[in-house]
Parts: sequence; C-alpha cells; structure tokens
Amino acid sequence: KNDDNKAKIAAEGGITAVLAAMSKHTDHAGVQVPSCRALGFLASIDDDNKAKIAAEGGITLVLAAMSKHTDHADVQEQGCRALGCLATENDDNKAKIAAEGGIKAVLTAMSKHTDHAGVQEQVCRALFFLASINDDNKAKIAAEGGIKAVLTAMSKHTDHAGVQEQGCWALCFLAAENDDNKAKITAEGGITAVLAAMNKHTDHAGVQERGCLALGCLADKNDDNKAKIAAEGGITAVLAAMSKHTSHADVPKGGCLALGQLASINDDNKAKIAAEGGITAVLAAMSKHTDHA
Repeated sequence: KNDDNKAKIAAEGGITAVLAAMSKHTDHAGVQVPSCRALGFLASIDDDNKAKIAAEGGITLVLAAMSKHTDHADVQEQGCRALGCLATENDDNKAKIAAEGGIKAVLTAMSKHTDHAGVQEQVCRALFFLASINDDNKAKIAAEGGIKAVLTAMSKHTDHAGVQEQGCWALCFLAAENDDNKAKITAEGGITAVLAAMNKHTDHAGVQERGCLALGCLADKNDDNKAKIAAEGGITAVLAAMSKHTSHADVPKGGCLALGQLASINDDNKAKIAAEGGITAVLAAMSKHTDHA
C-alpha cells in the first residue's frame, strides 16, 4: 500500500527475486503463499508492476502454484488475489490470464474449497476483474460454470460480508452488457441472492453499494428483470441502502444508478419508486454530495 516502496522494490529487482523463488521452490507451499501475496501487493494499483510481473512470467508461475497445490487453501486464496490484482484495469493481463487457463484455475479453487470463505471471496474478486469490460471473459466464465459458482458461494457464506460484496460485484460485471448472462443469473436465483445479501448486511456499505450496482446491471435493458427486482423488494432495498448510508457517496451513487435502470421505460416502477420516497432520496443524495461528480 506504499507506492514509493512498490516502485523501489521493482527497481531493485524485487519482482525478479520473488519469481525466482517461486520457480525454484515449486513444491514448497510455504514459499508459494507469500510469493503470491507479494505479487498481489506489488501489482495493486501499479500499472508498471502489473506489466513487469506479466512480462517476467508471473502469471504463469501463479497458475503453476495453484495447479501444484490444489489442496492448499492459502495458495489458492493468495493465487486468486494475485490474479485479480494483475487483471485490474489491464486488458493484456486479463487476456493472458484467460489464455493460460486462469478462469478454469480460479473456478477449480472455488469448487475445491467451498467451505473456505477467504478462497470464495478472492475467487469472486478475481472473476469480477477478469470480466470487467471483457466480453470474451464474461462469456467464458459463464460457460465454465462461473455464475453458478458465485451464487453457490453467496448461498454458502451468507454471514460473510466479504463474500457477499465480491459476489455482488462479480455478478454485476458478468451481467453488464451481456443479455445471456443477465438471463442466466436471474434464472439461477441471482436477483434473490443479491437482495438477500443487501437485507442481511444492511450496515455494510460495500455490500449495499455493490448490491445496488448489481441490480442496476441486471435491470439494464431487461424488462423481465426490472419487474422481478421490483416484485422481490428491490426498490425498497435500494432506498433503504441510500437512507442508511447517506454519508457514503458510493452507496447513493449506486442506488441512483439502480433506480434509473429500474425506472427506465417502466411505468409501474416509476410509480413505485416515487411512492416509496425515491424522488426525495435522489434529491437528498444530490444535495449531500454536491462535489461528487
């Protein structure tokens, strides 16, 4: 989390050193876990390091560690975390991870460690970064069972806010601009899962924000989903989130996005939103966050 140190570590050969350790000690989980963790930290919010790690074979080594230590939950958790950080806002890495079997690897980790909330959270996180603005990966994740896997994780770990937050985020990006995935998520109970997460974790701003965004993505240009979200209490849940987290700009922002999608070309939802105080909620958000574009 220290940008100067990340740059200094990379400049002094730290990335090369970590990758050399991973390559030399492939059988040693005790080396692979902290190495994957280090790569995740070095790649986080650092475009140069993401590119350098990939160029020096880091993606291949992370996937090799995950393949070698399938039974080791910590390797899987930190491997998934590293892949997510490497994929964040990096189109080349998203494509490379997918091409080298990364989607299958994270879903295998998810399937193997169903009881481990840390693995489930990091897999969901990796999936949303891989799916973000990447049509091929969205389709591939869905084809390999990723939607069902995310929903299974959310169902298994209802009390774990991190799993719920990252699960909602994964569903949001899988649904965005993908009609097949929207329909599949809904058919497999995704709307119900998102609303259950929001209702269970009312005090958690991250769950509320990403729940709102997931509902917005599912409602976008989908009349059936707009009606279903409203029928299952989604409008009420969004407004409750906005009311509960007035000071947290990203929650009312996500709520406004969801309300806009739910209201678009849907007279029933427009009336319901107004009747439940939605107009007042939107205006309150605008008034409270005047500096937030």
